[in-house]
Amino acid sequence: MMKKNKKVWKIPLVIKLSNDELITYLFDKKSSTITFKDEQKWVKLNYGERGFYRVKYSGKNLSKLQELILEKRLSPIDRWGIQNDLFGLTRIGEAYLDEYLDFIKAYKNEDDYFVLRDIYSKISLIYEIFSYESNLTKALQKLKEHLKEPYATNLKKLGLNPRENENDFDALSRILSISYLSFCEDPEIIDFGLRKFSEYLKNPESLHPDLMDVVFSIAASNGNKNTYEKMIERYLSSQHQEEKVRLLKSIGKFKDKEILKEALDFSISGKVRLQDIGYIVYSVSSNIYGKNLILPWFKENWENLKKYTNTPFLFRTLLECLITAHVGIEKEKEIRELIGNYEELYKITIAKSFEIMRINTYWLERNKDRLLAYF
Repeated sequence: MMKKNKKVWKIPLVIKLSNDELITYLFDKKSSTITFKDEQKWVKLNYGERGFYRVKYSGKNLSKLQELILEKRLSPIDRWGIQNDLFGLTRIGEAYLDEYLDFIKAYKNEDDYFVLRDIYSKISLIYEIFSYESNLTKALQKLKEHLKEPYATNLKKLGLNPRENENDFDALSRILSISYLSFCEDPEIIDFGLRKFSEYLKNPESLHPDLMDVVFSIAASNGNKNTYEKMIERYLSSQHQEEKVRLLKSIGKFKDKEILKEALDFSISGKVRLQDIGYIVYSVSSNIYGKNLILPWFKENWENLKKYTNTPFLFRTLLECLITAHVGIEKEKEIRELIGNYEELYKITIAKSFEIMRINTYWLERNKDRLLAYF
């Protein structure tokens, strides 16, 4: 009986050389060496980000690419891809976080929405995970300001308020810039968001839909118990499901732990649709002021939460929030003891979530001293 031949995946790799030559190389084995005819000043692998590769460059080549990014001599998709690869390498121990932070200085003139959105998501993740270390508080404040410039420049160009007949990318860039600057706790932006929220409470129709998420977020992260109560009141009275969802996402962004605990309790009070409970729990679990509340709250409400196994999509979300909100071997043991019998029933979700937890733990341990030294 003949054995079937193993399928060989042939994945094209497009390479851009400094002399403007394009080379397409077909990978059909695990390891290959590519030799260029002439010496090149720089090489951009996976040009156009067409293949599923993670590229690790030498320091010299990376510095050359950094210059090209600063001068915008590479396309937005390639500008996105280089920093995305470098960040990914920090997550698996192939690069350090300070290398990434140093590299993204080249994006100070960036104006592409997708590039800036991705960088924001990465800075947010650094802030979220490294907040577990109390001695990094000052460093994390400086992290927020590290790449503030392009967001501030774009917002200055676009203006705070939506304009008639503007294109989608301008609208998205405005929201992104306001969101990043509120993350930086920019006083002008905070004042703008609070003023808009105050006007919204008097007349909900006054708030442009494009600004709703970011205004609610600013109001919550800078608000108090009265703000929370106003949000709940509006949630209960609103007839617009999209508005209700945006309010739910925001009530997990307060800084006061008592309010966050109340928000978690509200999520399972019966006043929130099953499919919307996850919005609140996720929001609290990704909030640096709420992370330490998640496990105690799950323990306190575990008998009640177990009934959601009849709604698998929700229970999966709850498990993901519980696990990925934490780092450390001790926390993993504690969570495994709690979820017990559900390990087998939700083994894929649980395995994936614990893998993220371990990556975050390793990432934190490997980079925390370097982050402290960097800032």
